[in-house]
Amino acid sequence: MKLTYRRDIDGLRALSIIAVILYHYNFDFAVNGYLGVDIFFVISGYLITHILLLMDKNLRLPSFLFLFYERRIRRLIPALFVMLLFVTLAAFLLFDHFSLVNYLKSLIYTSLNLSNYFFWSKSSYFDTSNELFPLLHTWSLSVEEQFYIIFPFLVFFLRKMPSQLIVRYISILLLLSALVSYIVSLVSPSAHFYFSITRFWELFAGAYLCIRSRNTNLNPNNLFYSLGFLALLLVLFFLDVSYLPTFVIAVIVVLATALVLLNSNTTSPSFFEQVSSNRFFVFIGLISYSLYLWHQPILAFYKYVKTPIGISYPVHSISFFESLILIFFTVLISIMSYLYIERPYRRSS
Repeated sequence: MKLTYRRDIDGLRALSIIAVILYHYNFDFAVNGYLGVDIFFVISGYLITHILLLMDKNLRLPSFLFLFYERRIRRLIPALFVMLLFVTLAAFLLFDHFSLVNYLKSLIYTSLNLSNYFFWSKSSYFDTSNELFPLLHTWSLSVEEQFYIIFPFLVFFLRKMPSQLIVRYISILLLLSALVSYIVSLVSPSAHFYFSITRFWELFAGAYLCIRSRNTNLNPNNLFYSLGFLALLLVLFFLDVSYLPTFVIAVIVVLATALVLLNSNTTSPSFFEQVSSNRFFVFIGLISYSLYLWHQPILAFYKYVKTPIGISYPVHSISFFESLILIFFTVLISIMSYLYIERPYRRSS
C-alpha cells in the first residue's frame, strides 16, 4: 500500500506551519497565519482519501477499519502522547490551582478528541487569555480525529462504485457542510471556528480533489500552481482580510490550496513549485506535525511564567528576541520528536 510521495505537499505543510507559528509568536506580518490550519485540513482530506482508496478492495469492514486506524494511531498518537506527558508534568510544576484545574479539563477533552468544544466553551480563539492554554492548538487535531471517525466508513461503502458516483456523493457532502459552515459563521463566529461540522467541508474539499485527480486526466498547469501558491502567500502574510467574512476567507484559502494540489508538475515545475520542493521547506514539512504539537505548550508556559499572577494580569507580550529563542527551542524539540518518536513508529507501520 504505497502512496506516491510529493515533495511539494511537504512544502505546503511547511508554509502552513510557518504561518501558524509566526502568528502565535506575534510576528506582525503573519496577522493571518492562523489560516495555515485551513490548508492543513485540505491536505489531510486529500492524503487520507488517497490512503483509503489504495487499501485492498477485498477487505471486509472490520479489517479495513483496523488497518486504517492502526496506521493513524502509529502516525499521530506516539508524538502526541509524549507531548501530553511532558506538558502535564510541567503543568503540575508551574501552574497555580485554578490554571491546573483548567489544564486537566482540557487534557481530558483532548484525550477524548473533543478539545475543540472545550475551547469553544471558554472564549474566542483570538482572546488573549487563551494564549496561556498549553493545549489550545489541539482543537484542530480533534476536528481531524472526528472526521476520521466517519470518513473511513463512507469511503468503504463508496469505493466500489463508479468514480462519477463517488465524486457526486463527496460533492454533495462538501456542499452541505459548506452551507452549514456559512450559516454558522453568520450566527456565531466562535462556533464557526471550532466546530467540526463547520470544518468538515475543508476536509471534504481535499477528498474531492483527491478523487478528481485520480480519475481524471488532468494536465498540470504551472500558471495555476503559481497563482495558488502566490495567493496563499498573500493571504497568510501580506493582505488585510479582516473586512471579509470568515467563511469567504476560508473559501479563498481552500481554492488556492486546490490550485496547488491539482497542478503539481514534477517534470517541469514552476518557480513556486521548485521553492516549495526545496530541502528546507521539505524538511520543515516533514517535522510539521511535531512543530505543531510543541509550539503552543512552549509558548504558553513561557507566557505564564512571565505573567505575574496567571491570568489575573494582562498576558505577557513576548519581544522579537524572545520569539526567536522560543522558536529555536521549538524547532530543536520538534526535530528530536520527529527523529526519535514519529519516524520510528511510522516505519514500523
